[in-house]
Order: sequence, then C-alpha cells, then structure tokens
Amino acid sequence: MTVRFDPTSSSAAVAAAQIDDFLLAMGGAVAHSTFVRYEVSAVGSNVRVAQPWPGALEWGSGVPDDDEAPFFWSFTGKDVTGRRFRLELFGRGRIAGDSWRLNAVDDSNIAAAIAVLETEEAVFLTIAGNGPIFNQYANKSVSQHWVQELR
Repeated sequence: MTVRFDPTSSSAAVAAAQIDDFLLAMGGAVAHSTFVRYEVSAVGSNVRVAQPWPGALEWGSGVPDDDEAPFFWSFTGKDVTGRRFRLELFGRGRIAGDSWRLNAVDDSNIAAAIAVLETEEAVFLTIAGNGPIFNQYANKSVSQHWVQELR
C-alpha cells in the first residue's frame, strides 16, 4: 500500500495511525495478514527510510490461500482537480458468483474503511496533494501480475 500525506500538516506517526485504523477496519474482510515494514519518503524523493511501526502487526481472519494471492480490495476517488486516488489492499478472499463491487451501505468493514479514508487529517491524498472525494464502495480486483504468473 502506498499512501501520500502532507508532511507540513501531518507527521509520519499520524499517517501510520491512520493506516493502522484502515487496516483494522478492513480486518474482517481480508485474510489473516502480517505487517512487513513501514517506510517513508520525503516529497519528491525516491529514497525510502524505514520507520518504526506503532500499529497492529497482524489483522484479518481466516487462513490465506495461495490461490487467492492475486485478489485485492481497491478504494478509489477523485480530488477537485480531477486527480484520481486509488488504494489497494491484498488479502481479499473470493466467493463463487460474487460481484466485483461492494457498496459501503452493504458491508460494515467497507463503510468503516471509507470512514477512515475520509479523515480530516492530511493523509490519503492524491498525487496533487489534495484530499479526494471517495467513492462509497470498494472494488474487488485481481492483480494482473499474478494472473500472468498463473498462465
């Protein structure tokens, strides 16, 4: 997951707390997952610096299945200038006959996750540095990288 935040009004610690809240909100909608690392880059830099992670080290439920590795949730939106926002979270399971979108009104995990994304903190920004207007649903997506690997 890559997250943009405004370093002039939010710190890496605030961003980490918001990311942690998002992961915990999605907990019931993803397989059991383990945190790997938290890195921060200065604006305009391609150098990432490891930071201490203050949040939960595990979230989600159920046993991950290698066949479900390519499945993820995608949250989208746009800012007032038309710049797109997209956040992806791997670990989504699949159900036969399931649709490709889940509305916030139909699922408490999706609603809670969107509520975290809509925080007043300057976290979860578009590439233009603006807060997006979030779509009130999550897309159920498949990583094309892993589709290609399976082929």
